[in-house]
Amino acid sequence: MRRFRLDTIAPQPWQKRAGSTRLIAAGGSAPDAAATPDWRISVAEISGSAPFSVFPGIDRQAVLIGGHALVLHTEASEAGGDIVFLAPGASAGFPGDARLAVREAAPGTRLFNLMPRRDRCVAELSVARGPERSLPSGSVRLVLVIAGDYRTTAPGGALAAGQGLLAQADDDARGRKRMSPVGWLIAASMRPAAPTARV
Repeated sequence: MRRFRLDTIAPQPWQKRAGSTRLIAAGGSAPDAAATPDWRISVAEISGSAPFSVFPGIDRQAVLIGGHALVLHTEASEAGGDIVFLAPGASAGFPGDARLAVREAAPGTRLFNLMPRRDRCVAELSVARGPERSLPSGSVRLVLVIAGDYRTTAPGGALAAGQGLLAQADDDARGRKRMSPVGWLIAASMRPAAPTARV
């Protein structure tokens, strides 16, 4: 089990200098998982218009966690047109193969990204509000508090906004947890994809 704070993760600047990425975690069980992880979790900090990186074979699940709104423009039919995040807490899923460009992003815009490799990993993402929540089930589980605090029995006590917890399946992090009434968090889980049957 690992606790983390977003503000202590070093940002990795984009080549186009319109943002940066804070990598929270990446992993998997395949022999080449270090080079091509089964899943990747990060937060993008966007400061202006710029193209999004293309990730073949990857599915993206994203949640706006900072700023007022965000528009990802695309002409690719597989992404279904523009992807609009109207306010913090808005979420969307889209293929990493799609060619996207950021539009209407003001400084302070932050986007949480869960990116599983579709042939290796099944991932689930949810935005949780309310006083009681549990860690999601899965081989790897994560919570990131966006507002309020999350009181947990995990080592280190409560998680404040900008803090999170990454747990493996065998970590003792089960049971109900309490969140402050005005708080909200992101919960994610990852597990290996079922083997593809051979014909």
